[in-house]
Amino acid sequence: MTRPKGATHQEPDGTYWKRADDGTWYFWQSGWGWSAYVGPVNKNFLDTRVIVK
Repeated sequence: MTRPKGATHQEPDGTYWKRADDGTWYFWQSGWGWSAYVGPVNKNFLDTRVIVK
């Protein structure tokens, strides 16, 4: 899959993530686009994401 525009992070399974300026996290869903993540953003959450360039 090609990296979606705006992606800032990626999980090892290939899921793309975007961190907005206000701290909200979004994940990419093919066919849907960016969807807001609802849940705790803690060290475990951040440890599974790698910054994409």
